[in-house]
Amino acid sequence: MHVALIRPRALSPTYDPEAQEALGIASLASYLRARGHTVALLDAMLDGHDAGTTARRLVRLDPLIVGFTAMSDGDLPFIQDVLWEAPAAWRIVVGG
Repeated sequence: MHVALIRPRALSPTYDPEAQEALGIASLASYLRARGHTVALLDAMLDGHDAGTTARRLVRLDPLIVGFTAMSDGDLPFIQDVLWEAPAAWRIVVGG
């Protein structure tokens, strides 16, 4: 199964992407890979990508499942903007 896991670009001015790593989705990616799944890990915060860039990358990857980490309601506008580009076949999971 092909899975994409995404950390949204946070809107909080106090959020430091280098100090606050995406350990949750990194751990989940490791777990899935160990069980034979293909996982793309997209860190929009660390990479500095906006929702449009992230959506285009996802469309190229064409995963079956797309998972977002959402640590606050400030992540939701980014997630919503990415999902506007989502094909109906994607299964979407959001967690924190």
